[in-house]
Amino acid sequence: MPTAHLAPLLDRIRDCVRAAGRRGLSPYALAKKADINRSQISRLMHGTNMLRVPTAEAIVKAAGYDILIVRREDD
Repeated sequence: MPTAHLAPLLDRIRDCVRAAGRRGLSPYALAKKADINRSQISRLMHGTNMLRVPTAEAIVKAAGYDILIVRREDD
């Protein structure tokens, strides 16, 4: 199960998948475009899977988004 500090990132990735669905990209089509198994999308959406960085990046890119890392102001 994902650790609490990764939950917001996984929520954002789920948001990308949902947004792609609203634009007509099915989970199957998204998985195919990301070159991953559709079950990985399903497990992500149900919160039962921790993603590796390359898989997360592939899903986000296939959904039409990019992952951006920025420096926090509190450090």
